[in-house]
Amino acid sequence: MLRNGKDSVIVHRVLPAGLEVVRNSLKEGDRITALNTTKVNDVKSFVDVWDVMKQGDQVTLTYQRDGKERNLEFKKPRSMGGPMIIRQ
Repeated sequence: MLRNGKDSVIVHRVLPAGLEVVRNSLKEGDRITALNTTKVNDVKSFVDVWDVMKQGDQVTLTYQRDGKERNLEFKKPRSMGGPMIIRQ
């Protein structure tokens, strides 16, 4: 689950039913700053980029943890349904 941060999206909670590579990489408090090189400033901009991608597309998620920038790469999965984000 995601929420708005300052010029980023904050990982609020990692869902146990989510994609394994994401579950094993992201932690609560990580700041997502870009999705496929497109800067994300809030949850809306994240969703706007995510929604135009198709199942199987390559995803590069840029995030920060402890002041260090990291990249997570995976293929976009099929929609699992249910809520993914919290808007605050």
